[in-house]
Amino acid sequence: MDTKQDYRGLRAVVWGADNYNTLGLLRSLAVADLDITLIVTGSKQGVATASKYCKKYYIAHSIEKSVEYMIENYPEQREANKKAFLFPGGDGASLGIANNYDVLHNRFFLMCSTDPQILINVTDKNVMGKFAQEAGLLTPAAQPYKYGDTNINVPFPALLKPVHVEGRTEFQTKLIQSKEDLFSFSHILNHKNTYILQQYINKSCDIVVYGCRLPDGTLKLAGHHTLERWSSDGGGSYGHLYPDIPEYLNPKGLAKLFDLIDYHGLFSAEYGFMNGKAYFYEVNLRNDGFCHLSFQAGANLPLLWVQACLNLPLTASSKIKESVVGINEIYDIINVWRGNISWKKYKSDKAEAKAFHFYDPNDLQPYKNMHRRMFWEIPFRAILKKYRPFIVRILKVFGL
Repeated sequence: MDTKQDYRGLRAVVWGADNYNTLGLLRSLAVADLDITLIVTGSKQGVATASKYCKKYYIAHSIEKSVEYMIENYPEQREANKKAFLFPGGDGASLGIANNYDVLHNRFFLMCSTDPQILINVTDKNVMGKFAQEAGLLTPAAQPYKYGDTNINVPFPALLKPVHVEGRTEFQTKLIQSKEDLFSFSHILNHKNTYILQQYINKSCDIVVYGCRLPDGTLKLAGHHTLERWSSDGGGSYGHLYPDIPEYLNPKGLAKLFDLIDYHGLFSAEYGFMNGKAYFYEVNLRNDGFCHLSFQAGANLPLLWVQACLNLPLTASSKIKESVVGINEIYDIINVWRGNISWKKYKSDKAEAKAFHFYDPNDLQPYKNMHRRMFWEIPFRAILKKYRPFIVRILKVFGL
């Protein structure tokens, strides 16, 4: 890791929820002497805010309050190299950058498309799918869906996912077995919302490719991460990180996609792997929650972005150094409760892992906080996921 460059006097903002995404950014940037402020959307959770690398934080609660804080505390700069760095740690922060580009771009080095409206548009997975097809990426069959639509062209089983939501999100992903199931389930949907109906890929694993598109358009890919087990929050909880980019991931197509949308910054591309083929799902145009696992495996893309923006020598590693096991050491235990793996297997995999979501022997408090609450939070997450559509419907009836 790079420790020779002098970053004193440079300011940075890590923007997002108090979770392992922003925690990973703090740890990745800790090797540089940056003046970092964590701006938290939502409430304090004792994860990133508990890190020893979090010297300053501000609980903004909302995107709007976050932007107000940044305008007040980060003045516009005439010299580009004096601007601060803004690291988005979630979709809300990424969209916040695009929607407030005019007031932020003279204050910060931003991760955004050259035309901010394009980033806003491609957050709709239906639009992103069209760009991916144009780039030559293999994608599942898909179509937009709204309540009342009857012309269905996607083969079943299929996944239903929200893409434009007004009010609470009823669910993250719903597996639909047939047209009849779709029409039956649609009765609980918000009539104002838009969804994507996407062919179900009976995957052997998910695959995530970590990368950064530098200001000059150079694409850096750290490696790929197979996700082989999943937790109750919908995220991958166990897998392997590798330094290579197999051809079935179509790195040329991925590069073409970024040429089309002209995005610069950190990203992660998601695929489902089935029968030797990788089906492209989406690309997250911001720091990904798993990117700090690649940092533990030897790559430091957040620091690489800083160096590239300042036209410094690119001494931060852009590649994973070795193949390692990655695990969510808190949430992966749900797979024991579900009967997917044995307790012995869970303990063995955890002992073998070298990349973690929360654990760091030099920064233990976030892990301690998460470990204390895991035994009540995991069952609560599972119950909430199962009954969430009905809970949202009841709250809507009561106007809440």
